[in-house]
Amino acid sequence: MGIAFGRHATPADEDTPNFSNSYKYLLKSGSYFGNHFMLGDERFETSQPECFLFGENKDLNFLCRKPVTYPYVYQSSSEPYQALHCMVIVRRESLKFVKAQSNPDSSPDDSSNCCRYHIEFVLDCDAPCTMIIYYFATETITSDGFLYSTKRPELTSKPYQFDTGANQVFCDFDHVFDPSLFKANELLYDHDKEIIPIVIHCFTRPHCSSEMAQHHSTIAVAERSGDSNGFTLKPIKQKFYVDNVCYLLQEVYGLENKGISSANASGGQEGSSGDSREECGAECVVCMSEWRDTLILPCRHLCICSTCAQSLRYKVNNCPICRAPFRALLQVKTVKSSRITPIACASATESSLTYEPTSNFNKYELVPLIEALNGPIVPSGTQCLSLAAQNASIVRGSSPSAAPRKQNAKKTGRPTSLEVQEVLTPEHIVMRVFELSDKPKCFDEDKNSAQSTSSLYHTSL
Repeated sequence: MGIAFGRHATPADEDTPNFSNSYKYLLKSGSYFGNHFMLGDERFETSQPECFLFGENKDLNFLCRKPVTYPYVYQSSSEPYQALHCMVIVRRESLKFVKAQSNPDSSPDDSSNCCRYHIEFVLDCDAPCTMIIYYFATETITSDGFLYSTKRPELTSKPYQFDTGANQVFCDFDHVFDPSLFKANELLYDHDKEIIPIVIHCFTRPHCSSEMAQHHSTIAVAERSGDSNGFTLKPIKQKFYVDNVCYLLQEVYGLENKGISSANASGGQEGSSGDSREECGAECVVCMSEWRDTLILPCRHLCICSTCAQSLRYKVNNCPICRAPFRALLQVKTVKSSRITPIACASATESSLTYEPTSNFNKYELVPLIEALNGPIVPSGTQCLSLAAQNASIVRGSSPSAAPRKQNAKKTGRPTSLEVQEVLTPEHIVMRVFELSDKPKCFDEDKNSAQSTSSLYHTSL
């Protein structure tokens, strides 16, 4: 009896990616999770198991629905995890439509020329990669990465080859797409049919057979703009596939580097306006004094500091930006690995000193999150002050007069002007998780609960 309804899976069936009858997550509600979740080697109880911690439930449909083995070795919580290295990525904010030039053979009154577009975006890659643009495609996730099949193969672009480099602008004037030839519902993503209107697929070219290729996909839709005949290209999701694991790239709101742009505009001059001195765009929105380092989930607003986060979770349950209720607070810390100078032991038995170095060890130095992602933010004049500090002994020995001080210097806690010296990549990302709890009954319970419900969480972006 059971032969007609079931059979043993063969190796060929396991490799065949068939998810046509797989479960789909609903848009808003559904019992998908248990009554707790694990984060940062700690267990946190939740009263709303139907909610996704890092977004909406429908975002889970973009991930692979076939369970895979986690390929990374488990590390202790005392050591930060190495960040995932994304070899290729399309800058989400740079994706747009560019109007194609009208055909010289057609009449000027022809309305078909106003909806012909080129696709333009900025690409960063640390390895040679290939890029293909698909239209009205369906996605399949296999052990080799993303595979796309389309019903309109004539619209698919040719493979484009990119070498290693950053800020590579793509805009092929020979590749033209006309959204006006299709219905409005076809240009939008349907969660039931899972037909992607526009997808930009990038994958690296491995140097050897043992190396696995990385895949990056940007899913976009075409929407009508304010005018009646225009269209805009809107990215909705970005996915990343590495080490046989599919990741969903989520944007964090509040990491914009406003201070560096204003510093470049002012050029680091001393006569910049007072507004530009204080406006750096990275301070906590509650206390307006500390750097923001805590992420609010699930809205993903990075807008408060860790001190305000401790008090916020006991007072209110709403995000200060969007006023939406939050379920968790995630403190993000970036650390930089630096090697400690060997400890030297000096002996003055003779006229000269002898040094015996001891053992070396690594040290993790805390770096502000904004500086780690966008480059160090240093006030202008710091280089002059550091040079004066280094040569202080020389000044004292050679000249009896002290170095002239800068008059009318305004003592503030914020940098007067911002200057980018170099761009640093965060080697490690350290996160701290705060679990939501009820309001404490007394001050002692507040301190005890704050210590018991917080833990260090090491993760990678």
